[in-house]
Amino acid sequence: MCGKSSNSQRPIRIKTGKKVLFSCLIALALLALIEITCRLAGVGKRQQTHQDIANWQLQWKSDFYVFDAKQVDPRFGVNQDGLRDRDHAVAADDGTRRVVCLGDSVTYGYGVQREESYPSYLEKELNKTASFEVFNVALPGWSTRQQRIAYERIARRYRPDYVILGVCLNDIAEMQNNLAGPPPRFLGTLYRYSSFARL
Repeated sequence: MCGKSSNSQRPIRIKTGKKVLFSCLIALALLALIEITCRLAGVGKRQQTHQDIANWQLQWKSDFYVFDAKQVDPRFGVNQDGLRDRDHAVAADDGTRRVVCLGDSVTYGYGVQREESYPSYLEKELNKTASFEVFNVALPGWSTRQQRIAYERIARRYRPDYVILGVCLNDIAEMQNNLAGPPPRFLGTLYRYSSFARL
């Protein structure tokens, strides 16, 4: 008859704090492995910023931006407001109605000459029957929230008679997030530096 060995080992008990720490270390190691895999596979790359858009001028301590006219080729046609439009007098001429077109790259006329943007065509068509002045208040990448800021800070002082808000399909999904305010700083940082977060 065999008795229990006095050398039998008792199960090792790990304190809860050590378990949590160990679990966190494993999770971090797994995230690091996923991030390295994403970078090596070339997925989740940051989109390259167009050279014209790199000359943004940050204003009003937010993520709102306009062009810095001093850094952009004058032939590009950036006005005193930092927009791709001609300069406008603050007061309208007598009998002239004003239309402000707010938008993003579509309104801006990305990929075409300034004169080929839809606000320019709209002005030509409207002026066939009456006196109109159309403003192109748009930049590539602007969200609906930034367009609202552009209206408040730039367009409103010109006292437009009409405002056209250009909304594209990609703007619909973003509206809920970008109207309230910018995303939390940590999410912006995560998106900026992590390929995995950009998937």
